[in-house]
Order: sequence, then C-alpha cells, then structure tokens
Amino acid sequence: MYNNVTNSLGNSVAQKFEANGKELNEEPGIQWHDFGARNYDAALGRWMNLDPLAEKYYEYTPYNYVGSNPIIRTDPTGMDWYTDKDGNYHFNPELNEENSKEILKKGQKYVGQEKFLFRSTYKGQGVGGQSYMLNSDGSVTDYNKDDNGAIDSGSSVEIWGKTITAYDDKPSENLTKNGDTFKSIDGNTYKFQNNEWVKLSGNLMDASFLRVGSTGLVSAGNNTIIMDQAQITQMMKSNLSNLTDIQGFTSGMVIGTVVSKKPPLPNGIAVSLTILYNQCKGLFDQLEQNKTHDVKVDKARKQIKKK
Repeated sequence: MYNNVTNSLGNSVAQKFEANGKELNEEPGIQWHDFGARNYDAALGRWMNLDPLAEKYYEYTPYNYVGSNPIIRTDPTGMDWYTDKDGNYHFNPELNEENSKEILKKGQKYVGQEKFLFRSTYKGQGVGGQSYMLNSDGSVTDYNKDDNGAIDSGSSVEIWGKTITAYDDKPSENLTKNGDTFKSIDGNTYKFQNNEWVKLSGNLMDASFLRVGSTGLVSAGNNTIIMDQAQITQMMKSNLSNLTDIQGFTSGMVIGTVVSKKPPLPNGIAVSLTILYNQCKGLFDQLEQNKTHDVKVDKARKQIKKK
C-alpha cells in the first residue's frame, strides 16, 4: 500500500499491516496505525495518544514513544503481565512479548497484555466464585464487586492462594508536592496530603472543627472548611498517633511537676498538658516535614527540566 492505494495484485487485508507489522485503522477515516497502547498518524508523523505512563516520566513529552528513541527501543504491545517464581501476578510497564526473555528473571513467566482469572467456590448449598480481569493498563477489574469496579492501584487480591497486584500508576512521591491530585487507572482520584497519597472518597465534609488543635474537639466557629472525608480520616489517624506520643506524656509530667512543685500523679491536669503538648508538637512537626518535602520536590523537578 502506498498513499492509501492498495496493490491490486496483493491481499488488501494483509496490506493493512504496514510498518512494524501494525494495522492501518481506516474505520474512523483518519488513517491511524494501531500500536496497541497508542495510535500513530503517519501523515503528521505524530503519536495521537498520551503515553499510558506519562505521569512517570516528567522529562519526556506525554506523547512520547519509547523515550523518544525508536532506534534502539521498541514498544510493540505496550505494557504486560507476568508471574513471579511463586506464581503471583505482577504488571511491568516496560514488559512485552518481544523483550520478555531479557527482562524476566529465572522463575518468572510471561502472561500477556490481559488475562481473565476465575475460581469456583462452594458455599453451603450454593456455588460462588472469584473472577478478576487483568487489564492491559495494569488495572485489575474485580467482578466480585457489585459495580465490577477496579481494585485500588498498588493493592492486591488473592485467588488460588496466589496474589494479583494491581499496577501502582501514581507518580513518584519524590516528584509530588502536597496538594497535588492524580486520577488513577483504577478510576479513583488521589490527593497527596502530609507526604502520602490519600484516596478521595468523593464525600465532602465540613472540616472546620479540625482547624484549631488536632483532636477535633475545638470548633473553628463559623469558618467552614470543606474537605474530602478521606482527608479528614487521614488527619485524625495522624492526630491519634500524636496524642499517644510518649514524649508528650513525659513533657506533660515534667510541666506538671514544675507547676505543682511535686511529681504529679496522672490526673486531669497532667493529661490535659500532655494532650496540649502533643497537639502543638505534632502540628508543627508535620508542617515542617511537608515544607521540607515540597522543597526537595521543587529541586528534583528543576533538575529534570534541565536534562
């Protein structure tokens, strides 16, 4: 085929498979070559889809192919699954059938782009089952859920005593600042808060009661702060950890000794001083950790841009 003209002496179907054996997709009438994970427009010399892993490689254009080096690299099928020596399922964004022999280690086996796994189970008088779909983008569809939703990225499920781990496509924490959000292949939105990813629930709440102190017991008055419920839960867990800090208990006892001029027995005053100390220390420590982290991220991003 040349300039969309098929040789009359050849097979018109076979001749749709051109460069690198990729099919010319004529259905939409836009003449794109189907490379699996992306489509290529030969007329423009451009890739027409975002790279599935664009968030992982800030140094490249999000429309790149094989790191903009097609001379020494290929990506014929995109991203594939494999099993480790124990039979557990994993996803490798760099793996495909052609390079599987050089990438996979001893005991690991190539699976493919997609795979459906099913196991029948008997429960009393009825028959149940487990069923999962290992998708080509690294996500795992759980057909055991009522909504047939995907399991969380980076999390695992078990079938036949083997684990299936969904690909964690969230950007590296070393390149993510507090407040950044990310839409994952699992369908969830994540927010980077207090130096870790938090999966948002979609349920918004008034978090104004958290503005003062860290126990959630002090109201902020009429100043409404709307936050996702998952963010509030993460903050409460952090606050609980702060409250049980032994350093705060010791400091509270010391302060109580100074105030009462004698070692106090655990009482209301000592406990209150402990809580107050832990609240303040935990809050300021977290703010300092967040600031330090974000400064490092800014430096890392600048270094990448210079390359």
